[in-house]
Amino acid sequence: MEGTETQRSPKHPSSPSGQVLVRLQSRDGQERVQVDRTATVEGLRQAISEQLQIPLEEIQLSENGALLLPEKYSEELLLKPDVEISSLDAINSGQILYLKYDIFRCVQSFSKRPKLNMQPYGACFTVDDVAAKYSNTPSLPGMLPSLHHRIAA
Repeated sequence: MEGTETQRSPKHPSSPSGQVLVRLQSRDGQERVQVDRTATVEGLRQAISEQLQIPLEEIQLSENGALLLPEKYSEELLLKPDVEISSLDAINSGQILYLKYDIFRCVQSFSKRPKLNMQPYGACFTVDDVAAKYSNTPSLPGMLPSLHHRIAA
């Protein structure tokens, strides 16, 4: 189509209200924070503090993953508080910012445990039960008559 100009959508998710979803990598995993597109790094730190319950004075941000490595850490890696986040390469390209803090947090895991691991400790099964579970066949009484011993899981 000639004469029509198409706008490229940004690679990072944003809402029509001028909010941007910032991806953060910390020692506890990846997290997301929503913040106004015109916010400064200090505004982003405040949003992180509110949304992730991390004390503001503990939050350190960088575009460089070396922030999370104790042997590579330096003050030069930190983002300046008065810089607008819209000027950061990581925000414009949808990449990750790195978040460092020195407090202990309990972060809920998103992975689900398999049912096998959800059995209470000390649960007992017969050999027929185990054979049926792993062979995808129903356990038939008398299928293994000499092996009706109980074994702990």
